[in-house]
Amino acid sequence: MKANANGLRIVVPAFHGHAHNRLCQLSYHILMSKGFGLEDLETCERVFSGSNSVAQLTRHATPFHRRQFIDMYFDNGMLKNMRTWVFFTWQL
Repeated sequence: MKANANGLRIVVPAFHGHAHNRLCQLSYHILMSKGFGLEDLETCERVFSGSNSVAQLTRHATPFHRRQFIDMYFDNGMLKNMRTWVFFTWQL
């Protein structure tokens, strides 16, 4: 009830919409909801999908080196690319 009072609503991201039934898709799918523009709400999916390659590279590493590599991956590559994407996507 508080969510509705604050103007919040539930939506299903674009990629996950096919797993829901027709009534749910018509009511909650992002393509059927107003105000989202080109956003598909799958940014987290892209981040974690891109980081899958880290597992292969750190499989035999020590816990310290595994964490170090993950920090380097997100600090140097992924987040820099995301910052650029967010800047160009949401600039006015």
